[in-house]
Amino acid sequence: MILIADSGSTKCDWALLDYHKNTVLKTNTAGLNPAVLSVSQLQTIILENEKVLAHASQIQEVYFYGAGCNTKEPTAIVEHCLQTAFKQAKIHVSEDMLGACLAVTNAPGVVCILGTGSNSCFFDGNKVDLPFLALGYTLMDEAGGSYFGKQLLQDFFYNRMPEKLKIHFENRFELSPDILKNKLYKEEAPNVYLAQFSKFIYEYYSQEKPYFKSLLENGFNLFIDNRLLPDERTRDYPVHFIGSIAYFFKEILVDCLKNKNLAPGKIIRHPIEGLIDFHKQNM
Repeated sequence: MILIADSGSTKCDWALLDYHKNTVLKTNTAGLNPAVLSVSQLQTIILENEKVLAHASQIQEVYFYGAGCNTKEPTAIVEHCLQTAFKQAKIHVSEDMLGACLAVTNAPGVVCILGTGSNSCFFDGNKVDLPFLALGYTLMDEAGGSYFGKQLLQDFFYNRMPEKLKIHFENRFELSPDILKNKLYKEEAPNVYLAQFSKFIYEYYSQEKPYFKSLLENGFNLFIDNRLLPDERTRDYPVHFIGSIAYFFKEILVDCLKNKNLAPGKIIRHPIEGLIDFHKQNM
């Protein structure tokens, strides 16, 4: 059997295929990002995945595509953790950008992820070229969940959020300054914590469209200006997007791209279905 995993910081999707190209199971766990989780935390998440571990002795190959797996050290950490659980399997660990590319296209193009964080690359049909480093939520991650979560919190505390929306926001989340500071500066995975606030956009978009539309446009345009326009290849190829924010607000995103004279490509929510298709075709 072949095990496929696509992991962001918040969630990891798993799919198990047999050699008759059947999907045996699909499940999900918490995300496995070695940039924000310790080895013991990574191992705990893997070892608590009982549905997959029930087939561990039959799994011959594991293909893991994950956020934070773009340099040697974190890649080796994830390989070790997976090998501990799947002792008989050959482990393949790649960055999430490669998984995103394989999920949306087999032709040259620009591929972007808007998940908990954000990233972009040029894909030539075989290899990923990252024109810029991905340095996380503190320095980058424009238009990702952590970015929008931070913007919402700023708007709330700077009194820029519409009054009715502030009431909903205050009722929806625990906003004690002490708790916020502890979560952001002392606890693990502050990027995931910030990203949870971005769910508010989906939940209340219909009630305050002008405010949310402006928030989304600003984030999308910042991503385009910083990550896409400086790379000349972006103007010559379709620009594909993966992630819930891109998927649910595709109309706004497409308008932002067209206003910058860029060609929108596919916009999908989750890479896992595309990765299942890719691996079935290559079995």
